[in-house]
Amino acid sequence: MKYIQELREGERLSQIFFCKNKTIATTKAGKTYYSLTLQDKTGVLDGKVWELSGAIEHFENLDFIKIDGDVTLLMAVCS
Repeated sequence: MKYIQELREGERLSQIFFCKNKTIATTKAGKTYYSLTLQDKTGVLDGKVWELSGAIEHFENLDFIKIDGDVTLLMAVCS
């Protein structure tokens, strides 16, 4: 198990986090996805569930959920 502060870009992730917030959002192309705020004792992490299929079980805010995914870094470059 790794804590959020120990995660690095490019790592594969499979562990349980506290889902502090879950919001249903829509892409510019009109596809629905979940935007999550995940938390552990070291911090918070933004998460996205792009493929909403029958494989995703029902969960709500304040649930503990198992996450399987990749750690990526999104960065905006402003000029």
